[in-house]
Amino acid sequence: MKKRHILSVLAVAFVALFFSACSPVTMTSWTSPKLDPAFKVKTMVIWAMFDKLEYEKPFEEVITEYLNGKGIKTLPALQLLEPQKKYTYEEMEEIFNKAGANCALIFTYQGKQTTETYVPPSTTVYPGYYNNYYSYYNYSYAGYWGGAAVTTTPGYWSTSTTVSVQANLYTNSTDDLIYTASLEITDPDDIQAIAYDIAKKIYADWVRIKTASKN
Repeated sequence: MKKRHILSVLAVAFVALFFSACSPVTMTSWTSPKLDPAFKVKTMVIWAMFDKLEYEKPFEEVITEYLNGKGIKTLPALQLLEPQKKYTYEEMEEIFNKAGANCALIFTYQGKQTTETYVPPSTTVYPGYYNNYYSYYNYSYAGYWGGAAVTTTPGYWSTSTTVSVQANLYTNSTDDLIYTASLEITDPDDIQAIAYDIAKKIYADWVRIKTASKN
């Protein structure tokens, strides 16, 4: 009986850990019907057009590292462009061409939304032998059952923030939009973790699109 309770507690802890580690990123995407099936990425520039350099730099680096690891040659825009400097289209095209880039994946911040949710109070009743280690230890002896413990959690307000980011993939030679993804990040915390989740979702979407085009 004691062993069964321990396993149950461990199982609950594992499930809680698993769901807390799930990606907070959701995405919808669109692919241009004019996209040439023969289009191949030579080098892709990853450009995070964010206001703060402390966000742009790690975001670009993580996306670049992930896609490079998947066999897509990429470069962070900060290797080619000076931060916060305004370029003409012709200047950017020339810079990208010199770097061998034929497309650019550009990320832009679209805004954020904050919502408040009221979590009502709750009451949980569990056996008294859960109270502490010694009580749980005694439970293994025949005839020990103990009482019941009641835990009450008061109601509270929970605040959640959703940040919207747009990812657009343009060809360099024609400036055509060939792919776009609308991303929503819930309660963003670590910019590198968010960038990794976004890279995974976008790459998986590209694999899906490529597979569908062959069928």
